[in-house]
Parts: sequence; C-alpha cells; structure tokens
Amino acid sequence: MTAGRRQAGGRTRRVPDSPPESLHLNLGGEEVRVAIHRKPVRTLRLRVMPDSSLTVTCPRHSDVEGFLREKERWIRRKREEIRILAASPEGSVHRILLDGEFCTLLHGNACGRAGDGTVAYTTPAALHRWLTATLRGDLAARVTAHADRMGLRPPPLAIRRQRSRWASCSTRAGLSFNLRTAALLPSLRDYLVVHELVHLKEPNHSPRYWDRVREYWPHVEESEGELSRFWILIERNEIWRVILSR
Repeated sequence: MTAGRRQAGGRTRRVPDSPPESLHLNLGGEEVRVAIHRKPVRTLRLRVMPDSSLTVTCPRHSDVEGFLREKERWIRRKREEIRILAASPEGSVHRILLDGEFCTLLHGNACGRAGDGTVAYTTPAALHRWLTATLRGDLAARVTAHADRMGLRPPPLAIRRQRSRWASCSTRAGLSFNLRTAALLPSLRDYLVVHELVHLKEPNHSPRYWDRVREYWPHVEESEGELSRFWILIERNEIWRVILSR
C-alpha cells in the first residue's frame, strides 16, 4: 500500500539499488521497522509492506522522521487494514491464488486446471512454467484486443518476476508483466494492459496520462485499490512464495 496511489507500473529505467538506511518508528508503543531508500527523486513515497513494515523512497536530504510523523494516522489505518486481512481466512490460506480465487493444489501427472477450484501440478518448477505459459497466452489476447481498440500496434510482451511492480512499459522492449498477475481477477489484468498501453502515448503519470487511462478504463481508483489488496494476499500466500522463488 502506498501513500497516494500504488500505481500499476511505468516506463522507467531500472538502476541498481543501494543498501537502504533503517530506523525504528515508535508507533503507539510498538517499534515499526522502516527502510529508507534515498534516491534522485523529487517527492517522498511511503509504502506499508505486507509484513506491516514501512518503506520510504525519498530525495537525498529529506526529513524522513518528520514525514513519518505527518503520515502517522495514515500509517495506522493501513497497518490495521493489513492486520485484519492477515487474520481473515484469505490472509492465512495455504491454497494457490489464481484468477482471483483460491484453489486447492493437487499433485498429479500434469499441470493445469483439474476442475472447479482445483489445480494439478507435478513439480514446483513445472507449475511455474505452466503458469508462465498460460499467463502469456492470456495477456497476449488482452493486449491485442485493447491495442486494437486504442488504435495501437500490439507490442511484444514478456512475463517476469518484478519485485515491486505489476507491469512496466518500454518503447523498445514492449510490455513486461509480473508473474503475480496470474493471481489476479481477469478484469484487473485488463486494467493493467490498458494502464501500460497508454504509456505508449503518454510516457509518465501526468494528469494527461490519467485522463487518457480513464477514457478506456473509468474505474481507475477501484482497480488500484484491488491491486493493493491482491498484492498483500499474494505476498502472504505460501504457495506463491514457493513459485516466485523458482
């Protein structure tokens, strides 16, 4: 969860991360871990992680502690949302989250859907390959359909294991989607496709960019909220942890 909006992705060039600073914030008598990433950025960005720790990305000489105190009420609210979600059956389930529903994972002779609410697999590595291939086919069809609607040529796409983004866009490399998107409701995958395709017209997250996204997808805020919820569910799901470690 992000102070502001957790955005689905963007067109950025990744640079190696330097080791973060760390501090502990006393929040109502509880010590909360904070990782601080000082980078050449203009604004401070605060995220509440699935384990309820905090991550701050900020300009080099920012007053992080003062910023955290200003955001204390927001931090408390978001950490409580995570606590409630973690205490629910969804937050602790050990089934695989796929297409927006939790499925029972069964050992079998092949990987794939094995009926309502069940998925068969042979090995974790084979399950990873099946998920990647299935997701690539699903997204390819969605990219083609939405690109045609938007008057664009469908760009190439890749499936990767991004650490903090659902997807990203590059004019040279095309679209890259996180393997985690296999866990999402199909409608959220449509939103991610629209979000990234608009970057081919607008390279940043300016007001003009969001206006164009809403032309094709009016319910942006609702979809962004759902993405935040699913990210927490995936991070807490034991089977996805194994898949993403392959």
